[in-house]
Amino acid sequence: MNNEKKSRNSFVPGFLLGGIIGALVIFFLGTKEGKKAAHKIMSKAENIEDELDKKLHNVRKQGEAFVKEAQEMKDRITEEVEDKKHEVSDGLKEKLDATLTQIEDLQEKGVKLTKEVQRRVFTKNGKKLNS
Repeated sequence: MNNEKKSRNSFVPGFLLGGIIGALVIFFLGTKEGKKAAHKIMSKAENIEDELDKKLHNVRKQGEAFVKEAQEMKDRITEEVEDKKHEVSDGLKEKLDATLTQIEDLQEKGVKLTKEVQRRVFTKNGKKLNS
């Protein structure tokens, strides 16, 4: 009897949901207003996808520029340290090492941030959105 009660309890919501879905399908496919509404929804979805593509492109460009700039700065500092190695005191060497480490950390964070934005914004159900 318990299974029979569960069956009845799940039938009514399923029946109502099926009716709602059926009514929506009839509206969107069977009426002029529904076809217009479906067209507007598809158009807006395409616009949103285009905007997301533009934003992804901008995020990628900014991330790449950030990584490139940080690498250039790291290389420049490394060259300066190598050129003036004999003039640099031990304390200053430690500070430069700490700064270089921070730059490398920032590079890694920039790359991770770019990947995370791509993963969150441009995937749906674990799949990449088409561009």
